[in-house]
Amino acid sequence: MVDDFQQLHTTDELVLVGYDFADSFNSARTGYYGITAWPTVSGDGLSDIWPCNAATLAADLNAHSAKTSPLKISLTENGEGDFTASITAEADVSGAVLMMVAVLDEYVPANGGGQSHLPYHAKVMMTPATGEAFSILSGETIDINRTFTVDPTWDYEEMGVACWVQGTGGSNPSSSPDMPTKREVYQAAFLATGETGVDDGLFAPTLALRAPSPNPFRDAAAVALVLGARDRVDVAVYDVAGRMVRTIISGELDAGEHALHWDGRDVSGEECAAGVYFARATGSDGATATAKLVRLR
Repeated sequence: MVDDFQQLHTTDELVLVGYDFADSFNSARTGYYGITAWPTVSGDGLSDIWPCNAATLAADLNAHSAKTSPLKISLTENGEGDFTASITAEADVSGAVLMMVAVLDEYVPANGGGQSHLPYHAKVMMTPATGEAFSILSGETIDINRTFTVDPTWDYEEMGVACWVQGTGGSNPSSSPDMPTKREVYQAAFLATGETGVDDGLFAPTLALRAPSPNPFRDAAAVALVLGARDRVDVAVYDVAGRMVRTIISGELDAGEHALHWDGRDVSGEECAAGVYFARATGSDGATATAKLVRLR
């Protein structure tokens, strides 16, 4: 199911923003995508949401990840319910829409009874439900601040903000009237509450992966692992479906920067197919960091 697929990926790779029929903005969102009924869980920018399985989601994520984005987005939490999106353009973008949505990890009533787990259930549309007009010129950086009021019944520690810039237009990729109109997502970002250390100074991660080089690559790529303290770390490469391809390193490492390499081969020594892969580092405390790698033919 979709929830299982989400658990295979970090928020650096994928966040499936979920909606519920009871949401006040449900009508606006279904109208935006040109459908009459919204599934329990869906992801903005994913073109194939039915059947909801890992194969269709992985194929769409693979297609999206292989594209070069014209934008970079970073999110900062300034205080409770107060977030700023910093968007930098590497190419002109016009006629797009910006979405910022506050989400909560919770359970909602499911179709036919029972409950569905929505790790990122939309609670507040910080922009209009169908987005707000957005354009930016190459080389520009725009800071956009949006806020939301936290309901006392929500667990703020289980919240976050998703932000994305999405193209307009598009078409239905399926013959089914309940498939959504496909609109390309140019770039997205997610920030969980508390990750920028509000009231406590800047958040210092215990581990990080620097951008791979070269990327895309044909034969091999270097990935630098940065540790804030000595720790046992596992670094492995995964495909877009969450299957582990090969372990790069597993063991105790000192604090500092460590140069790692992946030669594009799997655990059997066979060359991996061209496509999108993810290097994921996991520390002993459960902290993770992810870097995307694109292998060419």
